[in-house]
Amino acid sequence: MGYSRRSCGWRYQLRMFLVIAVVLNLFIAPLTYISVTKPAPDVKVRNIPKMSINKSFLVSLHSPPPWLVDLYRRTDPKQCTYNNCQWTIDKYLHSISDVIIFDGPSLDRIPIIRSPGQTWVMLGLESPLHYGSNYKLPAWKSVFNWTMTYRKDSDIYFPYSEVVKKEDFEDKQNYTRILKSKKYAISWAVSHCNAASDRDSFVNYLKGYINDLNTFGKCGNYYCGDWENPDLCFQKMAKEHKFVLSFENSFCTDYITEKAFIPYTENIVPIVRGGSHYSSFLPVGTYINTNDFSTVKELADYVIEIDRHRDQYRELLQRKNQYTILPKTSMYQRAICQVCEKLNTDKHANHTYPDIAGWLWKNGGCFYPKDVMPN
Repeated sequence: MGYSRRSCGWRYQLRMFLVIAVVLNLFIAPLTYISVTKPAPDVKVRNIPKMSINKSFLVSLHSPPPWLVDLYRRTDPKQCTYNNCQWTIDKYLHSISDVIIFDGPSLDRIPIIRSPGQTWVMLGLESPLHYGSNYKLPAWKSVFNWTMTYRKDSDIYFPYSEVVKKEDFEDKQNYTRILKSKKYAISWAVSHCNAASDRDSFVNYLKGYINDLNTFGKCGNYYCGDWENPDLCFQKMAKEHKFVLSFENSFCTDYITEKAFIPYTENIVPIVRGGSHYSSFLPVGTYINTNDFSTVKELADYVIEIDRHRDQYRELLQRKNQYTILPKTSMYQRAICQVCEKLNTDKHANHTYPDIAGWLWKNGGCFYPKDVMPN
């Protein structure tokens, strides 16, 4: 009988222990899961609604520069045809992202840890001449699946802007008054001196033939007023000058920056110089291309002729004014929509670039100009 009571007591204690263990597991386990999986307390998850994992994608921007953060905040992925992609700049979400986009010019020396199945994208609006050196390191070889640059052969085409014809345009401007306010021939705003394109030498040669060529900015002799506000600065130049030098800092394939596009917002004619086929980007007959002239003197003679003949200049200006440009936000909006479309439709999208540096420089990606000849 004594053995039976001891046996029952032992069994009772065991049953109570198991009951308590189960109850504790029911309450403590969920709390442990939450504490492990939730983001850090200071992390803010932006616009990531609950959607089926089979129908949604998360795209992360890794260490985006300020200009990219600004575009991120001013665009809406929900406006895309394929609107099942959410975008974030939250670095704590990199590990669960489907796509991570890196800023090519500012890559770190060592890549972050990659989650299985992720698509990595290299974004770059600068020419390769203005990248840091890290993109050439072995660590960045065979890691990128897509490119997102100003080049037309990129997986995601992301130019600075585009020129489009104005809809239902009726030009009612007073060109007599516009031309009367233009006291000088050419203006040039520049803050990057001694660029690889040797534009400084070209301009110095041009000044030998055209006296009223005024240079503004850090590399010039004239102050534009509020240089921190480039729009106001350009408006001032456009009001007083007939032409503006839209000279790129690098000669690279498809590399056309805002310098060539901004003149389509004001009453001024661009004189372009760069490594691109401008007729593929700008309407023919709305600009002057230095590449159309054998020497700097030939260009100067042509500009002087138009400057002296008011009717010729007015015709050129009016033709240009039939066009305008799309803002950078529109370019970025289209780019993020392309990313989401590829995620939804391109089953063979995840090819890999063996050497991203080689791709940036391929097909004469950048080259040194040979047009700096005064005569």
